[in-house]
Amino acid sequence: MPSNKVNFNWQKLAKKGEIEGDVRKRLEELMINSINKFVSGEFILKGKIQISSETKNSINTRLNKIFLDYSIFTENEIKEKIKRFYLNLEKDLDLLINKKACCSIEFEGYTIYNFFKSLSSLLDEIEIEIKKDKLYILTMDPLRISTIEIFIANKSFNFYKTEKLGFNLNDLQNVLKCKSNDNSTINLIFGKKKLFITIKSKKYKSQIDRELKCIDYHQSGKINIDNLHIIDYSCRFDLSKERLGYLIDNFGIYSEIINIECSDNKICFIESGDSGFNEISWDKNSLSNIIFESKSKNYENEENQNHCKGFYSLDFFNMNYKMATLLNSSDHISFSIRERFPLKSIIKYLMLGESFIRFYISPRN
Repeated sequence: MPSNKVNFNWQKLAKKGEIEGDVRKRLEELMINSINKFVSGEFILKGKIQISSETKNSINTRLNKIFLDYSIFTENEIKEKIKRFYLNLEKDLDLLINKKACCSIEFEGYTIYNFFKSLSSLLDEIEIEIKKDKLYILTMDPLRISTIEIFIANKSFNFYKTEKLGFNLNDLQNVLKCKSNDNSTINLIFGKKKLFITIKSKKYKSQIDRELKCIDYHQSGKINIDNLHIIDYSCRFDLSKERLGYLIDNFGIYSEIINIECSDNKICFIESGDSGFNEISWDKNSLSNIIFESKSKNYENEENQNHCKGFYSLDFFNMNYKMATLLNSSDHISFSIRERFPLKSIIKYLMLGESFIRFYISPRN
């Protein structure tokens, strides 16, 4: 009886996969080279990108050379790859020339909308710096009690050039507006003078296109973030979003200032005023990650290297909780403390790739 089993040549498939990777890399190099030539003036622009015959012949020569080096592709496969190359080239040129794009990013719709909606509850305006591999925001809250540093990064982003762009946050969150059940993705193209937004909903099989003009942004005073980055903190601990919410709900009774006291086996949050006293504590069995950093010469003059405390504004914790909206209730916010130094917190947004926000607030007397 003949066997129905299909015999795969795994070695051949593995070799083809390796060659596909080589071809993809060479096509990407050709794409970058072609884009650089177009941006420097070698293009014809008539409403949409059109590639001249001379330029196309030059690109075709290089494309043919790439595929001549490999014999595994059929004629139809080569035609399809070349067709896809030109479609991607025209798309990228449209971004760079017509939309003057600095970068293009894409996220699950409701997540990125919720992020900027939360941020708009803290700030009125922001300046987004387009770096070579991330979006970067450095600012202070309106009361100038907290320094805010934001990194938005993902391997899927496309970066074309560096730039600084200002936005009104209320306007930004409005143009990103969508619902959690829309099952949508949002593509953002940051142009030199405006933001191009495309929202695609799988549920409604629709596409929404919007534009938002940039604003002139003026930061009042320079923020020396490098001085904050070099602080050697003595203690670190995590609070879940749920515990942080619990803390906020139970404070602000007697004072707007919270005293944090950390030791090897317990963390206490304390407030006191003329009319009373309030304390919430968690021991090391509740917070398993109370970590005192290794002793160093930086702590030589500090009285107790396994105990530290500081007084901080309750507003700082409210800001953290607002930006923790995207997190699950069990997700954590990390805090770092050292006496007489700014308190630091970090919120990581795993649903936004490699994105996170850092807060710093100076201690109160």
